[in-house]
Amino acid sequence: MRKSVRKHGIIVTTKTVTESFTMCETFERFMWFKQSEGLAPRTIEEYRIHYQWLKR
Repeated sequence: MRKSVRKHGIIVTTKTVTESFTMCETFERFMWFKQSEGLAPRTIEEYRIHYQWLKR
């Protein structure tokens, strides 16, 4: 369901998100975005290390 709200002459459209993801799926999406940004391999590996720590 979309709802339009007019603020100062600009129409802002909001959208209700009905999808839900597990923590693992969310992390994999996050990693995909970070890799597409071209981050250094070490940074990507640090993200994975921190995620493993969080899961424990």
